[in-house]
Amino acid sequence: MKPKRTKIQALRIIEDEHRSLAAVLHGTLHMVREIRDHNAEPNFEALGAMIYYIDAFPERFHHPKEDGYLFRVLRVRYPKAGPLIDRLEEEHRVGAHKIRTLEQALARYQSGGQR
Repeated sequence: MKPKRTKIQALRIIEDEHRSLAAVLHGTLHMVREIRDHNAEPNFEALGAMIYYIDAFPERFHHPKEDGYLFRVLRVRYPKAGPLIDRLEEEHRVGAHKIRTLEQALARYQSGGQR
C-alpha cells in the first residue's frame, strides 16, 4: 500500500509546485499591468525576486523532477503520450532561454531603457 501513497504524494507535490509557480506568474503579470495601465511605479526589487523565483524554482527543482521521474514513467506506461511529453520537455529546454530574455528586459527597463 505504501508505494501507492508515495505516488499520490509525488503527484500532489508536482501539482502544488504548479500552483506556486502560477501564483508568482499571476502576481508578475498583475504588477506589469499596473505599471502599463495605471502608470504605477515599478517595484524592481519585487519584479527581480519574482523573475528569480521563475528561474530558480522550476528550472533547478521542479523540471528535473518532471523530466527525471514523471515523464520517464509516463513514457513507459502510456506510449501514446510520447508526443505530448516531447513537447513538454521542449518547453522545459526553451524556458531557460526565455527567462534570460526576461531578465535582460527587466535590466534594460530598470536602467531607463525601453519597456
